[in-house]
Amino acid sequence: MTLNFDSADIELTCPKCAHKFKQQLGGLKNDPDIPCPGCGELIHINAKGLRDGIKSADKSVEDLKRKIGKMFK
Repeated sequence: MTLNFDSADIELTCPKCAHKFKQQLGGLKNDPDIPCPGCGELIHINAKGLRDGIKSADKSVEDLKRKIGKMFK
């Protein structure tokens, strides 16, 4: 069971103007440079760190699934 995080929204805050806005994770994985809708400042997201975090979350879900499955054997 792998979760699809691509359509999940994450709230970002611009480090320059503090404008808060939402962005889909799938878009951030592929294009980690996003202009702030408030001031236009280019915000860089660590795409590798994001992908690694999603991979870790997927592994945690798989581990939980196995543990729950063992409880009902």
